[in-house]
Amino acid sequence: MPKKNKTEIKKLTKAIYLPAFGDNKMYRYAAYNAAFSIKKHLSEPISVYLITDHPQWCKDVFGSTFDGIIPLSEPPILNGRFDPGFVKTTLYKYLTTDICLLLDVDVLCIGDLAPAFNHFQDSGKSLMSYISGTFTLKDGDKSLNAMNWAKGKDVFEHWELAPDTIVPAINSSILFIRKNDEAESVYKMANDYFVNKPIDNSLIFKTWGKTHPDELYFNAAMAKLGVDPSGMQDLIFFNYGKKSKSFKEIREQHVLCSYYGGRGFTFVGYIEWFDDLLIKWHYELGINPKMKVAEIIKKKYVDIK
Repeated sequence: MPKKNKTEIKKLTKAIYLPAFGDNKMYRYAAYNAAFSIKKHLSEPISVYLITDHPQWCKDVFGSTFDGIIPLSEPPILNGRFDPGFVKTTLYKYLTTDICLLLDVDVLCIGDLAPAFNHFQDSGKSLMSYISGTFTLKDGDKSLNAMNWAKGKDVFEHWELAPDTIVPAINSSILFIRKNDEAESVYKMANDYFVNKPIDNSLIFKTWGKTHPDELYFNAAMAKLGVDPSGMQDLIFFNYGKKSKSFKEIREQHVLCSYYGGRGFTFVGYIEWFDDLLIKWHYELGINPKMKVAEIIKKKYVDIK
C-alpha cells in the first residue's frame, strides 16, 4: 500500500446555499431558477443546496434539482413576526462545507461560478461580499452613499464603535463564507445585535417588510471585529430600474444578475432577457420552465402560498 504524502493538502469542500423561507412560494421558484442556471454553467462539481422551511413541498415540486434540501430548524419568526433579516443572521449553522457561497434566490447565473470560489479560497479571507463602499465616523452623512439603512453616526453610537473604525456596507445578496472561528463570530455577533441590541426604528430610513435589514447588523459586526469583506465587486450585476449595460457587457463583466426588490427595481428589458434565457436553457434539455422571473417579481411581496 502506497504511503500517504504527509505534505498533501486537504481538498476543501465547496457548496452553494440558496435560502428560501416563508409562505410565499415565489421565493422557492426563484431558488429553483437560480439553481438551474448555476448548474448549467459550473465547470466543476460544486453542490447546490436549498435551505427552506418547506422541504417536502420543494422535494415534490423540484425533484432532484438541488443536491440537498436543508430544513430550517426553527420557524422564520422573531417577536411574532415573519423576519427574513433575522433568519439570515442564523444561516451559518446550516452550512456544512469548508467554503460556502450564500446567495439570495432572486438571482440568475449566466456564467461559471467555479473561478469565484477559487478566488475566495486563495484570498485567505473568512468572508467576502459585494460592498457598496465603506465609511468612518468623520464621513458623517456621506455614509448614506454607501449604506442607505441608517446614518453613520447612529451606527457608531448605537453599537459603540471606536472612532477610527472602518464600517463596510455589504450587499448580503452574495456572501462567500469560510467555515472558521472568525466567520462564526461575525454571525453570532450580528445575530446577537439583531435580537438583543436592535437599533431603534426611528433611526432606520427603510425597513424590510416592516423588519430590519440583516446587512445593517452584519456591517456593524464586521466593523466591530475588524473584518474586511471586500473582494466580489464584479461578480454580480445589480440594476436600479434603468438600462445601464448591454447584454453583451453584462455577460463579459459579470457571472450573476440580481433582480432584488419588487416591481420597478429591475429594468424590464433585463427581466425579459432573463426569461428568454431560462426558456432557452430548459428547452435545450427538453423540459419546461417552472416560473418566469417576471411573475416572481410581480408577486415577491404578496402573500401567496
